[in-house]
Amino acid sequence: MAREVGVIAQAYLAEIRAMRCVLCTVLGQVQETVTQAHHLRAPAGGSQKSSDFLAIPLCRCCHKGKLGIHGDRTLLRLARCDEFALLALTIQARYRQHGA
Repeated sequence: MAREVGVIAQAYLAEIRAMRCVLCTVLGQVQETVTQAHHLRAPAGGSQKSSDFLAIPLCRCCHKGKLGIHGDRTLLRLARCDEFALLALTIQARYRQHGA
């Protein structure tokens, strides 16, 4: 069962990486760098990685750039949202992609 979950999680992360950056979308910006999977920090706490199923698509700039989520978080403040709001938008986008 654990192996099956791992395979599903890897497929899910590949799908997340194929999506457009959710923060660029909110900010109305053109995405200029490749999409990465950002794991939400809050549920795990500290530096522990949360579940792969709590990942959101962020471009490299929004993810690890100076103003990004792992930077000073300015882009989140400009978007007036938090990581959970971005997760909700990610779920909505995936839902739309799958024809629902």
